[in-house]
Amino acid sequence: MLIGGAAHKENEAAAEMLARIKPLWLKSVTGIGVSTEVKAIIDREFGPDFGTWMSNVSDDEVLRAYRQAEFFMLLSQDEGFGLPFVEALASGCQVIALDQPLTRELLGDACTYVSRDHASDSLILAEKPAISVEARMSVVNRFSWSNFGDAVVGKLQVDDLAQ
Repeated sequence: MLIGGAAHKENEAAAEMLARIKPLWLKSVTGIGVSTEVKAIIDREFGPDFGTWMSNVSDDEVLRAYRQAEFFMLLSQDEGFGLPFVEALASGCQVIALDQPLTRELLGDACTYVSRDHASDSLILAEKPAISVEARMSVVNRFSWSNFGDAVVGKLQVDDLAQ
């Protein structure tokens, strides 16, 4: 699954990488709000029925697409916090991301990393990514709203005691 049409999402690069490698495990591509270039690359390299293209979808439809996808790929270098990665993991997706400090800090061992120069990506993506559920859920649990709320309450209680 690929999400977003903004240039910083790098979905054109992701589509080009998939087209170049043509991993045997890749059965289809779902794109939400992707550019016409992404669609053209996938259609040209894999056939016109390989991609499912969606736009202007509700949050529920995005969640449903995440849950139906097995993989989420995002090669962005400018994603900020990286919420799409956590959303994908929480929905059960394997994540494929650019190997860089942000994604390493956020995802740790819960991700399959590819490089900017793509030199070794054929070997990395030749095998179907298979990160354990435990590794993926450890990232999700670290960023859950429940844990965030507990941390805020704990901080407020400590501050109250200090006064």
